[in-house]
Amino acid sequence: MIRAPRFEEADRLARFRSSVDSRLAEEGFRHALRERVPAGDLLLLVAERAGALVGFARASRVLRPTPSVPSDVPSGWYLLGIHVDAPHRRRGLGAALTERRLSWLEPRTDTVYLTVMADNIASLRLHAGHGFVEIARGVNAPGRAPHPDRILFSRRAAVR
Repeated sequence: MIRAPRFEEADRLARFRSSVDSRLAEEGFRHALRERVPAGDLLLLVAERAGALVGFARASRVLRPTPSVPSDVPSGWYLLGIHVDAPHRRRGLGAALTERRLSWLEPRTDTVYLTVMADNIASLRLHAGHGFVEIARGVNAPGRAPHPDRILFSRRAAVR
């Protein structure tokens, strides 16, 4: 089941997320659920199987950073942070999370972006299957250390 998280799940979700990537602390997760989700500039989704949290994904507006936070990716709406636990991969959860995020973004933008590391074959295949095309390599994404293998992708929305 793919669904939006509930505020009372913030601690559980933050622990799950930090087990994958510790950059988003529990308080940051609570803030996102309390402030950014209701404001409409962030989508958080979780994937559950038999009541267990097995995946998550985000979509968010990314604004061109200030000169103190360099970046060469464009401002816009991005798919961010998809993760599915290993025992639950290759069962359609990544595709379902991606489709839900794209549906949510459809009325908000004509172009969706994402960055992927060149060695993340599963993510490259997943997003190519959803119409994303490479537009630049070696990009410096906001909040990330520069890396020559980071690829920027975009996808044009269907005509509305």
